[in-house]
Amino acid sequence: MAQFIAETEKINDLEFVKLVDRKNAIQAQIIPALGNNLVSLTVGIGSKISELIWIPSEIKKLKDGHHQFYGNPILFPFPGRIPSGQFDFQNQKFQVPINFEDGTAIHGFVYNKKWELSQISDPSDRDISLKSTFRSTPAIEKFFPFPFRVEMTYTLRPFELELSFTAENIGTKAFPFGYGIHPYFLLSGERSDWVLYFPAEEHFELIDLLPTGNTHMVPEMFDFRKEKSLKDIYMDDLFGNLKKDTDGYTTCWIRNVKTNFKLSVISDPNFDFYVLFAPKWGPFICIEPYTCIPNAFNLANKGLSTRLKILAPREIFKATILFKIEV
Repeated sequence: MAQFIAETEKINDLEFVKLVDRKNAIQAQIIPALGNNLVSLTVGIGSKISELIWIPSEIKKLKDGHHQFYGNPILFPFPGRIPSGQFDFQNQKFQVPINFEDGTAIHGFVYNKKWELSQISDPSDRDISLKSTFRSTPAIEKFFPFPFRVEMTYTLRPFELELSFTAENIGTKAFPFGYGIHPYFLLSGERSDWVLYFPAEEHFELIDLLPTGNTHMVPEMFDFRKEKSLKDIYMDDLFGNLKKDTDGYTTCWIRNVKTNFKLSVISDPNFDFYVLFAPKWGPFICIEPYTCIPNAFNLANKGLSTRLKILAPREIFKATILFKIEV
């Protein structure tokens, strides 16, 4: 049998797709019908199978919708919050649905929608992949009149999972957007056993979790340019000016000092901002690459640099993020 295979399973009328690396005991589990969400990533460490992704309940209960965000939500066409769901673009006013308890619109429209499973690659000894697509619906275009089509391909290779994303403007006018992901990485065991490396020099001022546009040097508490323990570190903060390699890629990681297990997030040059979310109430840290800052639509109108992207009709945007595992 090939090293890399795909398996499908139905639970509570939901189709789960498992990408499996049999040799290295690594498995990624995705639900296309629930936002194309990566709800599990497991790896064999010694004789133990360890889960790397946090979800709030049993996988079979996720369809009930009691929890809004878990696993790896895909954030499009905007990451972060829009206050009151209101913004202007090219002298037009828009009102998108408020979907969060703080009175904001948050994280776009695709994270909880049904994506169409379009392709599963054949078993091989090199890799295995799953491709899913989503097209904006008339219900979405009623309040966000910018037709789009997005595609995500999860590809499992030895000790790495690649997330390849494509967005296409299928409308007839300019399409403003931002893209990000929101992976919940499980901090199993003791929080004090985990360290973070995160090469950001800039920290954004936030009011009600919305950037004002003002920035300052990263404070000592959140300075992870050298590995630092996550013990007693809790945050929901926005960062910029990240160190990039010669090809423009950014690498950050979490590492367990007891087992030396390491999980890296590597993002391509499209991603100039990250959010780190590590609350007291959950045993996880979210390391979130963004192509633009939250509330980019409104802040761009104030002349601030937000990296809001605009696609011409039929123009295509592509971005890649890699999760790399070291045991």
